[in-house]
Amino acid sequence: MFHVHALARTALLAGALAAASLVTAPAEAAPPPLQFSSNIHCAELTDVVTVINNTASDVVASIVLETSLQHSTKSATVPANGYVNLVFDLTIGERLDKVILRDADDVTVFTAFTDRVVTGTGDCTRPAFDLVELTGYSLTCSGGATHATVTVKNSGDYGHDLTAAADAWFATDAEYQAALQAGTISGDSETVALTAGSTRVIALDFEIVDAFLLSVTAGQTNVFTDGPRTPAAGESCEVAPVVTEAPQDTAPPTTATGDTVPGDTVPGDTVPAGDPITPETGSNAPTTSSTSSTLPAAASLAAGGALPITGRSSLPVGLFGALMFSIGLGLVRSARRHACSGTGTLERAAADPSVVESDT
Repeated sequence: MFHVHALARTALLAGALAAASLVTAPAEAAPPPLQFSSNIHCAELTDVVTVINNTASDVVASIVLETSLQHSTKSATVPANGYVNLVFDLTIGERLDKVILRDADDVTVFTAFTDRVVTGTGDCTRPAFDLVELTGYSLTCSGGATHATVTVKNSGDYGHDLTAAADAWFATDAEYQAALQAGTISGDSETVALTAGSTRVIALDFEIVDAFLLSVTAGQTNVFTDGPRTPAAGESCEVAPVVTEAPQDTAPPTTATGDTVPGDTVPGDTVPAGDPITPETGSNAPTTSSTSSTLPAAASLAAGGALPITGRSSLPVGLFGALMFSIGLGLVRSARRHACSGTGTLERAAADPSVVESDT
C-alpha cells in the first residue's frame, strides 16, 4: 500500500485552518473537527480516502474525487473520535485533479489539488504536466489564397481548446478596415478540442496584401506565433488586380454610301423562304446552294454585315431581259404593219392592175 504522506499532511493542516472558522478554539490548539488523507493503492488501483472525526459526536461527511475520467462523490457517517475509509477505483493513465472534503451541509471544508497521473508502476503515480507543441507548419499558395497547414500535438496530460487563426496584418486598424472594405484581404480561424495525447491538423486559407499574422493558442497559453511578417517567395498568392471593364461604344449600323441599285424582281421567280442564296457570276451561271457564298460588293455593309436579299435576279440579267423584250415587241409590231400593208396592195391590184405596176 502506497500512502501520499505529503498530501495527508497538507490536508490535515488545511482541515485545521478550516475548522478554526467553524468553532471557537480554546486557548490551547485543538485538532480540527474533520481531517482526511488520500492513499493510492497500486495493487488494487484504488484511491482510499480516510475521513477523521475529532469531535465527540458523529458527523456526516463526503468526499468528491475529480479526475480526468470521473467526478465521483461518496458520503459516510464518521463516528465520534473515529474515522471511515471511502474507496474510489482508478485506471492507469487517469489524471487525479482534486480531492474535496465537504460537511453535512455540503459545504466545502477543504480542497486538495492532486495533479498526478496513475502509472501503475513504481510509486504508482507521477506528476501531471501540460505540453502542447507544434509539430508541423507550412505555407503555400493555393487557389488565389495563402494556405496554411498547422499540425499540433498534445503531449501533456491536460486537454485544451485549440484555436488557430490567420489574418492580414496592418500597422493601423484604419488601414486594416480600408483593405477589408475593399475586399482585398480575408482571414480564417478554427477552434477544435485537443484532448490529451491527440494530434490535430488545421487548415487555414487567407488573403493578404503585404503582411500577415498567424497564431495558435491552447486555452490561455500561446503555442505558436508566426509574424507579423511579409511572406517569402511561394508562401502567399498575390492579390489579383480588380479589372473594371470600360463600356464599349456601340456603333449604329452604317449604310453603304455607294450607289446601290435594287435588283429586278421577275414575277413568278421568287425564292421560297429559307432557300440559300447564291449570287450569279454571269448571265448563264447556274444557281447552286452554298452556306459560304460571297455576296456581291453592292450587297455588303461597310461594317461587314450583309444586306437582306429578295429574289434571285441580278442587275445585268434584268437589264438584258428588258432590252430583249423591247426589241421583240418592236419586231412584232413591224411584222404586223407589213402584213396589213401587203394585204391592201393585193386587193387593189386585183381591182386595178395599174396599181401593182406603180408600186413596183
